[in-house]
Amino acid sequence: MSENYFESFTQETKKEGSSIAENGDVLRFQLEQLEKLHKGDELLACGLILSAVTSLAKTDQLHYYLVGKSGKGKSHLTGNVLKLLHPNRFFRLSSLSAKSLFYANKEISLNGKIICVDEMDGSKDSVALLRSLTGASSQGRATSHWTVDNEKKSMRLEIQGKQVVWLNSVEPLRDDQLLNRFIVGNPDESHFQDKAVYEYQKQRYGFGVESNSDLDFSLAQCVMEEVLSDEYSVVIPFIQQLKFDWISNRRNFPLFCTILKALALIDTNQRPTIGLIVFATKYDFERAKIIWEHSLEHQKTQASSSALELLRTIPTNQLDAVDKQWIADELGWSSSQAYKMATELYEAGLINSVKVDRKYVYWKSISDKSSEFGIRVNWQEFDLEQLKNAFNLSRIDFSGIDLLKWYSQITEDCSEKLKFYQNLQEAALMRRKPKETKQTALNQSSSEKEN
Repeated sequence: MSENYFESFTQETKKEGSSIAENGDVLRFQLEQLEKLHKGDELLACGLILSAVTSLAKTDQLHYYLVGKSGKGKSHLTGNVLKLLHPNRFFRLSSLSAKSLFYANKEISLNGKIICVDEMDGSKDSVALLRSLTGASSQGRATSHWTVDNEKKSMRLEIQGKQVVWLNSVEPLRDDQLLNRFIVGNPDESHFQDKAVYEYQKQRYGFGVESNSDLDFSLAQCVMEEVLSDEYSVVIPFIQQLKFDWISNRRNFPLFCTILKALALIDTNQRPTIGLIVFATKYDFERAKIIWEHSLEHQKTQASSSALELLRTIPTNQLDAVDKQWIADELGWSSSQAYKMATELYEAGLINSVKVDRKYVYWKSISDKSSEFGIRVNWQEFDLEQLKNAFNLSRIDFSGIDLLKWYSQITEDCSEKLKFYQNLQEAALMRRKPKETKQTALNQSSSEKEN
């Protein structure tokens, strides 16, 4: 059993923290605390908070990789989410050398820790280390490294236990083996978000409250200590009725299930539980779906936000292929940025490129077939018999359990509670809409004239 820091808080804080964990929506509470420090990016923050839960839980880990422009809030977001956790739960590093963690583990245990790296250099040695951390530890194996000591004798260094890794980077790594182990996310780089941050900054810096030292996050940390545990396992009783279309990449469905399980664990005190086994509910599924769909575009492409803006704009037909100057004019970029983003998409296999009249032109290599990435549960098929079947397949004795009560808890209508997360999703989608370009304005004008 890992160390728990719940007892380090005051009696009053523990009482309030236990009440929130027992009766409240823990994830929503943490988002409200985070809003004191960071504006926007709520659904991405949800994923990071749930990732923290998996650092100890009997689930796979959720590793997060944030990609985006410098100054758009990657480090600000991860750094402030970490403030919701007890300081002993994480290490925040400005950079990562290939062997540093092996030597650090000789001094202090890294088991159950979040390792947050503010800038990933992409060197071969660092990538190799991250592959080991996100691979071996999730299977319960130690991450090992052989080296020599000062006397030229061979020695074996190990990192024991489970770790969760958060990476921040301006440029996306092109290592499929590594990226497939992460959920790729992007801070909101929209003009709407720029304005929201600007208004927030005016309040903070205009009234002399630049420092966060006056803000107390002990209650948020206490709540997390109440729900963090390496004891509980999660059963998804409706797994047979769950349809997940994107099965071509075999890592994606386990990632979604881990998000779903983390949601059940963060609200363990309000879930049907037998012994140390928690049953996930419809509310957990619906929230997991929203969080997963928010990251879906980045997960499919593993591209930066600027590159995605180009991908949404570029033609799908080779006959309509465009050059970098067209891209620059349409999106208000410099020619060098247009070329850089087009190159990123080309190297990722998302657009095609050929040379015509001594210049390169581009068009999409894939179309957006969103139906191929659907996810849903057929709740009509999930009945009492299916719940019994879930108990049997999980080898859990359900004698003495009021199955009807459990079934009602699992399938309870959550439409009212879900509105908070649906509103976050709708707001995020509005900000992701492609801005009107010269070409779209021209097309709309032509269409109106024809009508």
